[in-house]
Amino acid sequence: MRPSIIRFIVMLGLLQLGAQEVRSQGIEFESGYLSQVLAKAKAENKNVFVDVFTTWCAPCRYMDENVFSDPGLGKYFTDHMIAVQLDAETGEGVAFAREHKVSAYPTFFILSPEGKVLDRRSGIMEVQQLKTWTALTSDEKPETSKRIPKNKPKKLKKKSSPTE
Repeated sequence: MRPSIIRFIVMLGLLQLGAQEVRSQGIEFESGYLSQVLAKAKAENKNVFVDVFTTWCAPCRYMDENVFSDPGLGKYFTDHMIAVQLDAETGEGVAFAREHKVSAYPTFFILSPEGKVLDRRSGIMEVQQLKTWTALTSDEKPETSKRIPKNKPKKLKKKSSPTE
């Protein structure tokens, strides 16, 4: 073979390895049924993180692109949790969302390996908030703060009207 073809094949292989590395940096969500994920969690003695989402949900896409892709969070989840995503409009996600009365997306659950709901949250969380929340629900203490701020809007001060 000519040297240029060999270089091309080698470069293509390196690009493929690099693409796999990039994909595996964030949270690795399990595929398969929730019962299979729970069996794995029981075998590894880990809690289960469930992300209930929809494909049209902008906050869900934000979580995928900006939070779940974080390498530090991915390592933390690999070490401490089993993660799964359920689309609330397809497959077993429909029944899960109905059973747990999910009315906002994204909604996150922490389940015990037996499937018992330990806690749930809805809405966008940043990397540190998600990490702290999941740590507080497990046996482990969080690395930073013991409190996690809830995403509550600030109260607006009432302006006095000119007639008062």
